[in-house]
Amino acid sequence: GGYYCSDGEAIGCSSGYVCPQGESTRLCPKGTIGTAPYATSFDFCEDCPAGTYNDMEGETACTKCPIGTATNSTGQSACAFCEIGTFQEVEGSPSCTPCASPLTTMYRSSTSANDCVCPSGTYSMEASSDCFPCPDGLSCDAENTTAAAIP
Repeated sequence: GGYYCSDGEAIGCSSGYVCPQGESTRLCPKGTIGTAPYATSFDFCEDCPAGTYNDMEGETACTKCPIGTATNSTGQSACAFCEIGTFQEVEGSPSCTPCASPLTTMYRSSTSANDCVCPSGTYSMEASSDCFPCPDGLSCDAENTTAAAIP
């Protein structure tokens, strides 16, 4: 194993491929990489580590998860968006960072702690991360309401 035949000539199996004895060449699956030449089984295909992914077969390197995403398990073919209330500002991270309580984010896939804002029904003072209950009779329906914006 570890070789394949081409026009009667034995050719060494390239990285990213598996060449089982007596079978045709196969690509390492998505979520894995093949770094060893002359691989004879899929045991030579290594899972991408947490914080990385591979969305194509036969690759020799994993890709870091972009900011705003993460994956905390190995062998992934995609990264997950950070959920509302979390963010990730570093490529290749295995998890998203939660906002400090009671802050949240307005959208999934947030990329900065600056995306953490006061939740609906509360307001914040300028340049403060403290959230205060909306005064009776006033409207603080949107996330990130500031005292100056309360009607």
